[in-house]
Amino acid sequence: MSGTIEVGPESVVEILHALGATMVAEQRDEAGALLGYEVSPAVDLSGYEAALAAFRKSALIGHLKACRWLCETAGIVVDGVPIATDDRSKMMLIGSRLAAMASPETYITPWAALDGSTHQFDAAKMIAVSDAALAHVQACFNLQGELWGAIEAGTITTTEEIDAASWPANVT
Repeated sequence: MSGTIEVGPESVVEILHALGATMVAEQRDEAGALLGYEVSPAVDLSGYEAALAAFRKSALIGHLKACRWLCETAGIVVDGVPIATDDRSKMMLIGSRLAAMASPETYITPWAALDGSTHQFDAAKMIAVSDAALAHVQACFNLQGELWGAIEAGTITTTEEIDAASWPANVT
């Protein structure tokens, strides 16, 4: 008994031998284009389909994580001031927020914006900027969770669908 397997001609012999089969004949369409190979004994590819589906899902999740990271760390704009949201900047925001909360009446700090400009932030402004950054990051993770669920459910099957999602705006 023989079956058909679709693989590229550059590796067909190695793949067939690895699967315990040998090539019997090439299958071509009426125009002579290669369609696949007839092999003997027949090769059960059902396990490979499941492995390929798992690999595709894993690749989509990897793409999703990369998109979330890019959105999360792209920065935001708060009241016209571009604020960095990379990991170092988020740590600085947390520290500055704590200092602002500890001395709200006297807190003033020069803040270097993402574009290199410097702005004087009082406690209320520092807390507002910190809140905006935290909300932005959380929104990125929330969308990642939604899209991850859609990947698991099979309703998202392409990277284009992930790219086209409504990623959080970087402006507040």
